[in-house]
Amino acid sequence: MTALLYQFKPLDHLRMVAPLGLRFWDRVTERAVSDGLMVTAYPVGQPDSPRRVQARTSYSGVYVFQHLPGMQESEAGEGDDAYWRSPPVSKPFIIEVIDLERRFQSFLLDALLPHRGLFEVECGIVQSPPLSAPATVPLFSAASRPTPGAMAVLRADLWDVLAERPAAWATLTAHVPGQRPLKAVADEQGRLALFFPYPEPEDLLPESPLATGTSLMRQQWTIQLEAAYDRLEPAAFAERDRLALQELCAIVSQSEATIWEDASPAQPLTQCTLSYGQEIILRSQSTTDPTPPSVLLITPAGSPP
Repeated sequence: MTALLYQFKPLDHLRMVAPLGLRFWDRVTERAVSDGLMVTAYPVGQPDSPRRVQARTSYSGVYVFQHLPGMQESEAGEGDDAYWRSPPVSKPFIIEVIDLERRFQSFLLDALLPHRGLFEVECGIVQSPPLSAPATVPLFSAASRPTPGAMAVLRADLWDVLAERPAAWATLTAHVPGQRPLKAVADEQGRLALFFPYPEPEDLLPESPLATGTSLMRQQWTIQLEAAYDRLEPAAFAERDRLALQELCAIVSQSEATIWEDASPAQPLTQCTLSYGQEIILRSQSTTDPTPPSVLLITPAGSPP
């Protein structure tokens, strides 16, 4: 029998570099979000539709960009250490994040591409203790988000009493007993919602009928409050429904502001009480025309209402 020998010629290989990958993180459920988000990118100053590219979702739930305008050379690189020391092309891009299911606030990100590894926000977002998943982009709940089961919720409609308009993108940080600081972001209409687990009960009434203590339904906790607000103007408008958008780092890096329990006489609001099973609705005690009713007044630090 004659042995047949075959010679195999190796085929040329093509290596592609994804210029950007993002993993989004729900800080309420402590889980990655891989559905319902429309994530698009365009070069800075070129938001017109033909220049936009939409991310695709990988099997691991990461939003990945490829075929970005002007990035062909960098996407065709080797992706090794030498490549990342000096990428063939580097360009600034705007990343637009919109939740089609209205669970999370929509926002923008600034990114210099290509970016090695998963993108991570490096501005003033509270991450102490660190988030469960490294290299993530945090998502902030929208006021339209349904309340997750067995969660406490704090709501407010923030109103800039001096500018006589909604306090768009103002932030409110809550210090809940036994939990890391929790930040809520208002939408362009000043509406915000903060969802969080109930704190551990204090002096909980045991099941024994002879025991003393407080029943779960009568549990209460004191929450300390801090606000930030710089009167940000829209950074861009999304093509979808002309939604006003703001850059995430600009939102979370705003200056200290004051929220008011009472506008006359002026009395700041620095804390509130959480009762088990009841929503917290923050509002100022007294408002005057043309201020809408049932709003929480806010002013930049040092400004009276």
